Amino acid sequence: MLDHTIFNERPESQDRAIDLLRSMGYVYVSPAEAEVKREHLSKVLFKDELRRFLSAQNFTYRGKLTAFADSTIGKAIDDLGIPLQNALLPASKIIYDTLLLGRSYKEQLYDGGKQSFDLSFIDWDWDWEHPEKNKNIWQVTEEFSVERENGRYARPDIVIMVNGIPLVVIECKRSSVDVAEGIKQIIRNWQPNYIPQLFKFTQIVIAMNPNDVRYATSGTSAEFFAKWQEEDAAWLESEVKKHVKSKTVAEQDRAIISLLHPGR
Repeated sequence: MLDHTIFNERPESQDRAIDLLRSMGYVYVSPAEAEVKREHLSKVLFKDELRRFLSAQNFTYRGKLTAFADSTIGKAIDDLGIPLQNALLPASKIIYDTLLLGRSYKEQLYDGGKQSFDLSFIDWDWDWEHPEKNKNIWQVTEEFSVERENGRYARPDIVIMVNGIPLVVIECKRSSVDVAEGIKQIIRNWQPNYIPQLFKFTQIVIAMNPNDVRYATSGTSAEFFAKWQEEDAAWLESEVKKHVKSKTVAEQDRAIISLLHPGR
């Protein structure tokens, strides 16, 4: 079992971020629990959650509601694990398309026929008045140790899982440390000799301290990490009042709500 001690420089930003994410509906998964879910530290999916989300879907054939076969669910999970032989960005593009559009799978039907039906990896529907209708599994974990090919480890501060898929990676710094240091860590970590197997799934990467936040997608050059500019200021301030417990609102609070609210 790895040592999951959180260094003193991190709680100023990291603990605050996790508290806010939990307030917005993310379920906290401890580092030790996350290791068990992943089976091996070189792996990054929570396959049980992914299987649970996929297995909850069904299709209608000749008026009969039917669940997808277990073999189809297993194939869908395997299909998401695009290999990295052709480098990070080509694999990431295929995964992006799969998450956005889903995939079609041929099912053996009760009348002996075969037909293809769509299976989704993300529930993109969001009802602001009834958010409980959304079927995604929202989780956040921290100190996410991933084994490199050389047997050493890289450990992003925060990882957000949706349906067991690591969609967001965050590096946190205390207020006295420039976010450029977090950006350097992120870019280092997606290199071939580090942990690209995590970043092929990741759709948003974030480097932040309490007063400054920069975001990008996997593969983005450091100079193109951007600040989020919120267009709906009234919505943001309303959400801040709901979820930020501190009397002082930090820049990272606003950015986390804008970028990572489940409805977004």
